[in-house]
Amino acid sequence: MGVAWMFHSRRDSSGNYVPLSEQNSAGWNLPLINEAEQLLAAASKMGRPGRFQWLAAVQSAHAQRAFGRAVDWPAILVLYDALLANGFTVGIFIGRVAALAETQGAAVAFEVLEQSTTETRAYQPYWVLRAHLLRRLSRHVDADEAIARALGLTHEPAVHAFLTRERLRKHP
Repeated sequence: MGVAWMFHSRRDSSGNYVPLSEQNSAGWNLPLINEAEQLLAAASKMGRPGRFQWLAAVQSAHAQRAFGRAVDWPAILVLYDALLANGFTVGIFIGRVAALAETQGAAVAFEVLEQSTTETRAYQPYWVLRAHLLRRLSRHVDADEAIARALGLTHEPAVHAFLTRERLRKHP
């Protein structure tokens, strides 16, 4: 199932990229979400959780928005902790830091992000998350520099255009 339930919501009617946090969950595919929820429930009954089940559970937590419920960020953080305990990947690390920002604040998340490796800093989402955290910390000049780095690592035209708009957006 992956993220197929929200695939068409990644773009607006003009083809512009829309990040997950800004997507209209009314456009998500409810039959696919329900099917994924049933599969996740069946997998959890087997009592052998692992990488793919934890990733599916993260998606499930995000998908709750389609049912009018809030994203359970503490649960997402626990899931990312389990994923990291199972093995480091840059994407899992970035996802965990994003969940940390939602549960413990931007300052705590930024401290953790700053401890990342050179490999992590070569990953475009690192710079996007860094910019997001810096904006939340009212460090707009540093955030713009992070967006510029993200732009240099972005190959998808719609995402590039989104980040360009973010960089040009005026901030208080």
